This record gives sequence, C-alpha cells and structure tokens, in this order.
Amino acid sequence: MAQRIRLGLPFNYDENWIGGAYYAQNLVSSFRLLPQAMQPDVFVLSHDRKSFDFIAQGSGYSRCTWVQPARLADIDGGIFRKLRLLQKIVPRILKRKMKFDIIYPFPIDRQAAETVCWIPDLQEKHLPHLFDAKELEQRDNQVRYFFQNFGNIVFSSEAARKDFETFYPEADVKTHVVHFAVFNPPAPTISIAEIRKKYKLPTRFFYCPNQFWVHKNHVIVLEALAKLKDEGVKVDVVFSGKEHDHRAPTHAQDLKDRAKALGIDDRTHFLGFLPRDEQVTLFGQAVSIVQPSLFEGWSTVIEDAKATSQFVIASDLAVNREQINKNVAFFDPKDALSLAAILAQYAHKDPERVELDYTIKQRAFAEDFLKVAENLRASAGGK
Repeated sequence: MAQRIRLGLPFNYDENWIGGAYYAQNLVSSFRLLPQAMQPDVFVLSHDRKSFDFIAQGSGYSRCTWVQPARLADIDGGIFRKLRLLQKIVPRILKRKMKFDIIYPFPIDRQAAETVCWIPDLQEKHLPHLFDAKELEQRDNQVRYFFQNFGNIVFSSEAARKDFETFYPEADVKTHVVHFAVFNPPAPTISIAEIRKKYKLPTRFFYCPNQFWVHKNHVIVLEALAKLKDEGVKVDVVFSGKEHDHRAPTHAQDLKDRAKALGIDDRTHFLGFLPRDEQVTLFGQAVSIVQPSLFEGWSTVIEDAKATSQFVIASDLAVNREQINKNVAFFDPKDALSLAAILAQYAHKDPERVELDYTIKQRAFAEDFLKVAENLRASAGGK
C-alpha cells in the first residue's frame, strides 16, 4: 500500500486576501471526503498558532501538524503583493528534519523538486490599469520565478491556464487545473432574524459578498440600482467584505458616497467584513447572489452559491461560464442596464433553483489535488 501523501502547507492568515486564506482551509477540508487510507498528512508551516488553528480547526481535519520554523513570520496568505523568496526564510534544519511529497501552494526552497506553485489568475494582464508599474513588475517577476525555478504550476480554472500559456509561451512547466470547492459551517450559529436586527436589513434583499477591490466592480451594481429607482423599482442589495484595496485606499468610501449621490443609500447596505457564519446565513436567505466582477480566477462567491444551490447573477466572463451553468443568469459587467433588467425580473419573485449535490465538487477538489501530488511523487521515484 502506498504511503500517505505528506503535504507541506506554508500559510499565515491574512484578512487582506481572505480568498487565499479560505482556499487553503477549504483544500484541507476536502481531504475529509477521501477514503481514510488516502487522507494525506498535512504539515502547516506557520509562525503563529492562530494561523494553524484557522487551518486545523477551521477545516475539521484531524491529520494536521503545526510546524513552526524560526523566522517564518514573513510568509503570509498573500501571493502577489510582494515578491518573496521564501527559500531564504526557512532554516536548513527544516529541510533535514522534514520530508514532503508536495509543498503547496507557495515555495519554501528554490531547490525543492516537490514544490508546486499556485497561480490564482493573471488579472494584471487583463486589467493593467488597476496596478502601478512597480506592482505589475512584481507580479510578472513572481510568475517568472515560479516557472523558472519549479516544474509544476496549478491553476484554478482552464481560463487561467489558457492565459498563462498565452502570456508566457516560453514557460517549460507542467500545468494542472484543480477546481476548488468550499466548505461552509455545518450549522450557522446566528439566525437571519438576528442578522436583520443587528444590521437593520430589509426582509427581501440581494447579496453581493465581494472584497472591496476595484475589479470586483461594485459600482455597476450601484448604477443598476439607480436606473431601477428611476423606473420606480425598489431593490435592496447587501454588500459585505473587507473594505480595503491597497491600490485604491478610498474605494469603499467612494462607493458609499456614490450611493448617496445617486439617491440609493436607502437601498444599499454596507456591512463590512463579516464572520463566516453570518455570511453563510445571508447566502441562504438572499433572493440571489450578485457577482459583478470584471475578472476572476475561480470565484469563491460562486462556489459559496453552488454549495447552497443559490441562484447567481454573474458577470458574463469566460471563467464564470466555466464555473457555473445552473442557477445562474449572466449580464454584461460594463452595462448597468443589463444587470438592472435581471434585478427587476426578480424584484418581487424568486428565481427558480435546481438543487445541486455539491459534495461531488468537494470530493473532486481533493481527488484532483491528490492526483497532482501522486504524480509528483511518482516522478521523483516515491512509493
């Protein structure tokens, strides 16, 4: 019988990229769905207990071990904000004592053949105007560092892999697509009645749970609501997410000011960053989820909706069409009228939904990742 896969998982919790943090937690959660003999051993390489607990306790996966290398504090959940050469951070003693079949999703050693790097997307190639010259250079350097030093790269979508092949045709690496899935709390501890009271929310609302980055395109939702107001149609939208974009520090406040200027501040509800159980409760009670993003690698918001068989009003992007084909209506993310028409359609009636067996997607996440790890071990001559 083959030995269990040993995964080295460099991770430090970072609310500024909560999607990356949940990605790591969800990956580990998916291992619970594998046959017991196939469940990998996970070694969380982190400088603090909070980060380890986020993975181990948050995932509910028992085969997790905390490894606390000295000077590991510079590793975090971010990937493109700075170019980090992580192999300088982990002491050599870790290399001698620990042996992994796969190190993922960030490198810890330039020479580690077992390293597999994760590239969520290449947003900067499609929306370069949202980045300054320094960050564009850093992102490009990060991608090049990955394919020049390591032999395997994972993407979360075929769309992202296609972008990589288009923009880096010289890259001589093995590429893999592993669609990720999400795992919601089994029983949210707060009711919708409590949330409505806490945040003074209306009974009927649409929900837009995106971090407040410029490319998430919240502004198109505001413009659509303004057009509906002109037509005498009242629709409420609840927004939640970390209200920070390092590229545009005033962006969240600008959106609130824009809502007031449009006269729709009575139907826009900005809740900020929410606990996970509150977010899950809102997902289940909303008329629909609104995902207006201009660019995605693989949307966590859409996965959250699929996990609850919730309806999604999504921007018409190739990656979104790859990700969801049931319980969805697409709109032009640059056309407020396109979105307004769909919101009006469901202003007073709920969309029809098909119940989905989401465990199929969750299990596939684990199985597809395990295939990458097993192929890597086989190529290295492992048993």
